[in-house]
Amino acid sequence: MLELRKVGFRYTDKKRGGSFVINGFDLMVAEGEYVAILGKNAAGKTTLAKLIKGLLHPSSGKILVDGQPISPSEGGSHVGLIFSNPDEQLLFPIVEEEMAFGLECIGVGREMIRKRITEYLGLLGMEQFLSFPLHFLSKCQQQRVAITAVLALEPNYLIIDEATSVLDPCWRSRFMSILSELNITRKMAVIHFTTSVEDASYAHHILILESGELTTKYIPAEISSLRSSLTERGYCLPPVAELSLLLEQMGHPIPPGILTMEEMEMFLLSAMRD
Repeated sequence: MLELRKVGFRYTDKKRGGSFVINGFDLMVAEGEYVAILGKNAAGKTTLAKLIKGLLHPSSGKILVDGQPISPSEGGSHVGLIFSNPDEQLLFPIVEEEMAFGLECIGVGREMIRKRITEYLGLLGMEQFLSFPLHFLSKCQQQRVAITAVLALEPNYLIIDEATSVLDPCWRSRFMSILSELNITRKMAVIHFTTSVEDASYAHHILILESGELTTKYIPAEISSLRSSLTERGYCLPPVAELSLLLEQMGHPIPPGILTMEEMEMFLLSAMRD
C-alpha cells in the first residue's frame, strides 16, 4: 500500500515564492491499482511525483510505502519514476549501460540482468539498439530506453510523470497497453500524472488535481457524461469519447465500457460482422 497522509509541500526559494504547491494531500494506492491524476500545467503533478519517489521531502504529513517512510534509500527502491523528458533521466552514453546500472544498484545478478534487459527492451522495440550511443537515438527512442530502464527494475509502484509526451502516437498507444498488461499480470500499481484525458482513460480511477489539491474523482466510463465539466476545465476529450458521442447522435449508441481506440476498433468490427 502506498499512502499519502495530509502531505503538504512548499518551495522555500524566492523564485517559487514559498507558497504551498501541495496542500493537505491524501491518497491511498493498493497493490494492483491503476490511478490517473489529471492536472493542467503547474497543478503540482511533478512535485507530487517527486515526493512519492522520495526525491523531495514533504513540508508536512507522511508518505508511506508498505508501512515504511519513503526515501530514496528506504522504500524508494520499490517505487519507479518515469519523467517526461529523457534528458532528466538518462545517465550513461550507451543503451546497455543505462539499462544495467539500475539493476546492478538493486543487486540483480548478471544472468537476470541480461534477461531483463532483453525482455524489457523488446517490449518497447529497442532490443536492436543495445550497443548504440544514446545521442544517436531520436527523442522518442531515448524515452523508450528511459521507460524500459525503469520497467526492468520491476517496481511495486510505478509513477509516470507525463512520460508519453515525447512518444509518437504509435508508441504512445503501445506504451499505454504495456502499462495495462503489467498492471494486470504483475499486480504493479500505477500512478499516472498526465494532462491527457485519453491517457487517463486507461486507469481504474481518475483524480483531478488543481492547485495542489484533489477536486474530483471518477471512473473512465464517466468521461462521456462529464464532457461539459472536462471541457470547461480546459481538457480535450479523447478521440474515442468524441467518436462515441458522434455515433450516439447518429442513433448508434456505444456501450459505456468502450474507452480506448483498440476497444472501439474491436467493437465496430464486431458490429459490422453482425
